[in-house]
Amino acid sequence: MPVSTSAPPPAGLPAARIVSVTTRTLWQAATIAVGIVTIAVVVLKTIDILLLIFTAIVVAEGIRPIVRRMESARIPRPLGIGIVYLLLFAIMGLFGWLLASPLVDQVTNFANNAPSYFAQVQQWLQQLQTFLSGNPNIASAVQTAEAEAGNFLTQVLVGLVNVPLNVATVLFSLVVVLTMAFFWLTAVDGLKPFILNVIGEDDQSRVNVLFEDLSRRLGGFVRGVLVNMSVIGVLSGLGMWALGVPYALLLGIFAGLTEVIPYLGPYFGGGAAVLVALLTVGPLKSLEVLAVYVIIQEIEGNVLVPVVMNRTAQINPFTVVVAVLIGGSLFGIAGSILAVPLAIVVTVVAERVVAPAIKKQISSTTEAEALVTTTTETATPTVPSNPMKM
Repeated sequence: MPVSTSAPPPAGLPAARIVSVTTRTLWQAATIAVGIVTIAVVVLKTIDILLLIFTAIVVAEGIRPIVRRMESARIPRPLGIGIVYLLLFAIMGLFGWLLASPLVDQVTNFANNAPSYFAQVQQWLQQLQTFLSGNPNIASAVQTAEAEAGNFLTQVLVGLVNVPLNVATVLFSLVVVLTMAFFWLTAVDGLKPFILNVIGEDDQSRVNVLFEDLSRRLGGFVRGVLVNMSVIGVLSGLGMWALGVPYALLLGIFAGLTEVIPYLGPYFGGGAAVLVALLTVGPLKSLEVLAVYVIIQEIEGNVLVPVVMNRTAQINPFTVVVAVLIGGSLFGIAGSILAVPLAIVVTVVAERVVAPAIKKQISSTTEAEALVTTTTETATPTVPSNPMKM
């Protein structure tokens, strides 16, 4: 009879757990690792397409409430989507007809004067470098800023030259996004029952709430961004026009477009307006522009963001800033724009799926430990005390 050489565990201590790693376990781990690497490579290779698809989903959820109201009025969903698209193109065409001529004039004027603006900035930086020549570190920083300003001007000029190509690319992407949004709105409701039937009955209500919450928050974000862009763009353009700052229309449109990046976008729009006022008019006018943008920023921070964004998207401002910075560092401007809706998706999944699962796991573990403790106490024999010897 074989004798075990392993000593029994001391009394009161649990038996040691022996973990064996089999060949099957190693193959499973290798398969998972290869799968993760493959998914990462596919995502990196198709990131542009994935960003377009995600943009289409966000746009679709933004117009879903309008389409639902049309459905309640007995308008078929495809026809309702077509009506929304026609209204969208009509609004864009109206603004294009009203603003195209003055906008083209201002862009052309700015492109013609850009070299003189850059020469003026270079002159200021050289004067500042001469003034600070006693401090080598600061002088080196100013010289670096001068080089960066030159690179920035080069990029701006290249962008202005490539405006027709960029407009064509944007229009093509817009058509692709609207097409995918159309199919998402017409097909996703058919996929929802299938997904609910695949999962267990206990989780169907949770997944249904997850879909509804995602749709509501993403749609609220899109509508909130559109409201912010319109209000800030109009206020900025009117403010610059009232102050007599050149390129008021161009600056207003730029300020409105930067609102697509919440919290950080207004600083880009305001900074561009202050710089233009400084270069074209003078320091006093730039201070007036700064004061106007401080007022606009207060309106946005105390009215638009709390009322329009926070109540609809329901996402923490700190999360927004972190997401925008990470998205911008990874994928540039497109990453900064799509970082917030992606953060909304992650937040909703964490609230509706991850947190309840962790809570359920902790509750199950606590109940199991309590059951083991109760069983151990019940099974422990009571040792009688020795009788006293007479």
